[in-house]
Amino acid sequence: MPQATTLQITDTAGTSNYDPVSITGGVAEFAFGGDVPIGDKRITISAVRTQAGRRKITLKGVFPVVQTSTVDGIDQPVNTRTAYGEVSFSFDKTSTADEREDVIKGFISLFTDTDNAWLNPVLYNTASIY
Repeated sequence: MPQATTLQITDTAGTSNYDPVSITGGVAEFAFGGDVPIGDKRITISAVRTQAGRRKITLKGVFPVVQTSTVDGIDQPVNTRTAYGEVSFSFDKTSTADEREDVIKGFISLFTDTDNAWLNPVLYNTASIY
């Protein structure tokens, strides 16, 4: 069983370190904080065994956008919107490490493979598929 340590996440702003916050009920929580807690970006990771005996790994992210609002001359941080992400994998209890790696790497390639360029407008611009 691996120990939860800092996660490095790279986005358009660069690489951020998400530090471990807690592990509760088998869910590890990581956060990248700014100046105010309402702006903390959070990632949770869980790895559980399902009723059917499968191993299910779920990664979720909450990414708030905070701006400053000025009311009566007082600046206050305000959460203006939040983006959410979720990825889930479920593997049969008899699956091999190679099979699990193939599934995970296959999904990663959806985001990085230039042969799937038509998918970028769907993912990044919320375009519809036709």
